Amino acid sequence: MTKKSLILTTVLMLAVAIGAVLFTTYSPLLAQDDLASPIRRTISVSGAGIVTAVPDVLGANIGVESENDNLSDALADNNTRMSAVLALLKELGVEDKDIQTSNFFISERRDREGNITGFFVNNSVRVTLRNLDTAGNILDQVVQSGANRVNGIQLSISDTTALLSQARALAVVDARAKAKEFTDAAGMFLGTPITINEAGGFQGGTARVAVAESSADFSVPIAAGESSVTVNVSITYEIF
Repeated sequence: MTKKSLILTTVLMLAVAIGAVLFTTYSPLLAQDDLASPIRRTISVSGAGIVTAVPDVLGANIGVESENDNLSDALADNNTRMSAVLALLKELGVEDKDIQTSNFFISERRDREGNITGFFVNNSVRVTLRNLDTAGNILDQVVQSGANRVNGIQLSISDTTALLSQARALAVVDARAKAKEFTDAAGMFLGTPITINEAGGFQGGTARVAVAESSADFSVPIAAGESSVTVNVSITYEIF
């Protein structure tokens, strides 16, 4: 063995020996630290917060359906009546942003043998009315101007910012009450929250308003009722 090989072998043997000593010295300490680390016990619960308020916005699909043996005549009639409806909505103060076409279709009328006997043309817009005090009168007037389809009535709350804050607070209180009930029953103590996740807030509550085509002068009655804002949360607490 050469002198260079002998030196290299000696260095490797020393390195192995030092590594063995270090492993023997520190391994028990690491094991003791792992054993000494406490296991974190947790409990995860869900909570819901619900706040109700009177809605202040009405949304509705307002449409015109025309029927005629001739497609051109049905389309012409539909265009004339829908143009009158749109003009009236703007005249009554409904802004352009609150009027949006939601549906337009043409369908055929057939006899028992499958022969085409006529056509239907339907054109609808989704209208948002931001004043419930005048909403009934507007619905009445659009029917008088030519609309013969009013459906999809939905009442909602325009600004839910403050309501969502209240619902979030209630959801957290609800979740904590559930967690406290579980820990008390198990003979344990409830700690502080570790994680809080919100499932999202949403509005609930819809209404239906029946509107019939008529020449009488009346205002469609609107019952606002209540809409609810709901927030769901999931919270994980430490327990002892």
